[in-house]
Amino acid sequence: MLFWKDVWCCECPLEAAFPTIYNLAGKKNGPINHHFTYSGDLVSWQLHLRRNLNDWEIGEVAAFMQILENSWINIDIEDQRCSMCC
Repeated sequence: MLFWKDVWCCECPLEAAFPTIYNLAGKKNGPINHHFTYSGDLVSWQLHLRRNLNDWEIGEVAAFMQILENSWINIDIEDQRCSMCC
């Protein structure tokens, strides 16, 4: 499943739910597992943005990160939609 293009944690693809962040993304076609690191029970999301954020973008990125943090990732299961956020 593709991180930005497929429906996996929202009712719509992340590129549609967060177009401003999508436009800043450096990896627009990568799978979900290219956007996080996993250590024990801890998942760390990696956005791979092309530039630093402007002040007015921080709130949207914070909301985006909250949605990702509330998404359930299980590396032992084949890619599938696990939670709802939008």
